[in-house]
Amino acid sequence: MSVQASGAYLSDAIDSHEIATLQTIMAALTFGVGRGVGSLTGGGLFQALTPALSYYIFGLISFGVGAFLLIVHLMINVCPTYK
Repeated sequence: MSVQASGAYLSDAIDSHEIATLQTIMAALTFGVGRGVGSLTGGGLFQALTPALSYYIFGLISFGVGAFLLIVHLMINVCPTYK
């Protein structure tokens, strides 16, 4: 989703002949660096803790990020003072 969102933003912010290059850079960062760091973090956590505890920690982190994004969404779309 971040690749599509960044592509939509970039299409408004830059010249049309640079869009493909910047979308490629964003996709490489997302799928290259993001997956690499996630694999290293997950592997290290699995090695240091039990897999069940690691899964629980990832679930709590995911819930926290989801709750934060829900609050931001409600602030932007419901509260008129944040627009």
